[in-house]
Amino acid sequence: MKTNTRFLVPVLYFILLAHVAQAQSQVKIQPAFAKALTFSSVTNGFKYELTFPERLNIASFLGISAVISNHGPGVLRLEAYLQNNRWEGSAVYPEPGEAKTLEIVIKRTMKEGGKLFPGMRAFPGWDFDAAPFNPAKIEKMTFRVYTKDRASLTVSSINFFGELTIIM
Repeated sequence: MKTNTRFLVPVLYFILLAHVAQAQSQVKIQPAFAKALTFSSVTNGFKYELTFPERLNIASFLGISAVISNHGPGVLRLEAYLQNNRWEGSAVYPEPGEAKTLEIVIKRTMKEGGKLFPGMRAFPGWDFDAAPFNPAKIEKMTFRVYTKDRASLTVSSINFFGELTIIM
């Protein structure tokens, strides 16, 4: 039984995540929002909702990224998520004077998952049959700041990245 488990776990990992983990020779990038967002002297729990000028279709991309620059005196945590869905989010912890790239990888649905993996009801984090949200209709991105003191930061270079390639 131990030998089967050692073989089965890597095979399941490859089947479930191969479409995301494929190396891409040229990274596909498209700007999502041109302006930089600057926030000065914000407090813990600060929330900003960026509404995109038009609905964005990011179904052909792996995700969305942004460069977060910390201009304040202390470390901060910046969370970002799409469509009020915290499952579609990520966080970074830039130190004072540091810039970090935040990346949100879009979760996908797989309708035939139950047939491929009998006995499994879902992928970790979501159901086989229910997508967390529709990546063809992105309207907003929410940013939340967590800090002990006041924070000053810039959110820039908001881009779609990566090309979605599903291998079956």
